[in-house]
Amino acid sequence: MGGAAVVDARLDDAVYGVYCEYEADFMGAYTAVIGCAVDAAAAVPEGMKKIEIEPGTFAVFTPEGELPMSVWATWAEVWKTPLARRYQADFDRYGSDGGVSVHVGVR
Repeated sequence: MGGAAVVDARLDDAVYGVYCEYEADFMGAYTAVIGCAVDAAAAVPEGMKKIEIEPGTFAVFTPEGELPMSVWATWAEVWKTPLARRYQADFDRYGSDGGVSVHVGVR
């Protein structure tokens, strides 16, 4: 057993794909992390990384169709949409109920 299942401090069963540490914009380098939501004070297990997503406004998109293609298509839509993006941290949320949402930080 590994990954999010070993994180005792998880807040729920959702899985997150987080895009952060942007070099510039979506055309530059960035870091992608798969994880779970935890309390801000939670300790970081060895071999894992903690990403703090600053509070703010997020444009939320709902992928429709078969995974993972629907998420890729949604990000292609995001890249074409004129948004005032923050490029701090964006994320995909994969709920335990099968629902998926794409959250893009905006100013």
